[in-house]
Amino acid sequence: MSNPVVLSEPQPVAKPDDRIKALVKKAEDVTTDDSIPIKRYWHSGRELLRMANVYLDEKNFERSFILYMKYIM
Repeated sequence: MSNPVVLSEPQPVAKPDDRIKALVKKAEDVTTDDSIPIKRYWHSGRELLRMANVYLDEKNFERSFILYMKYIM
């Protein structure tokens, strides 16, 4: 016999402007270190863009937005 599925209560959806603010706050968590060569940051930036494009293609708009914001900050 299988176990019954227990559904949790639906979570309220935040207002669009609150969601954007939360996503931007996640993207602001970027630090730099002067001892790391700029070439490594350049490669990391290219990888951020590649990953953001993959998320966008998958219609995962929140993750792609966060990565694009990290790139431009």
